[in-house]
Amino acid sequence: MGIAKLRQVARHPRADTAHVSDTRSPDLTPILDAMRRAQRSYGPPNYTARRAAIDALLQAIRDRQEELCDALNGDFGCRSRTTCKFGDVLPAVDALKYNRRHMKGWMKPESRRVALTYKPAKAFLLPQPKGVVGIMSP
Repeated sequence: MGIAKLRQVARHPRADTAHVSDTRSPDLTPILDAMRRAQRSYGPPNYTARRAAIDALLQAIRDRQEELCDALNGDFGCRSRTTCKFGDVLPAVDALKYNRRHMKGWMKPESRRVALTYKPAKAFLLPQPKGVVGIMSP
């Protein structure tokens, strides 16, 4: 998808899933479909699975940071390794560490008030992912 198409989608007054779905890359469709099937059949991942996924992604970024810098240099034409590591790799690693550190708190059930007529019942909100999202970023 070109930059012009992305700008057109971003300016669209109702840039919702129905509108954006027709602009997906055909190469990503099978991957996103497989992720949707897995999400429907297994449900939301637990803390251990999420932690393992973040750890695996962190390790992959660390192991392949030279390859990432080479790819970014190829895309931009002239990008130093220092710029790549401080501007691209480090923010991604820091964001993953932040998410890993705060994930347990984000997953905790949040209690909600119950009307007096329903006492002694208890209510809570359990944060869970709503589905699959494909993010394309520069």
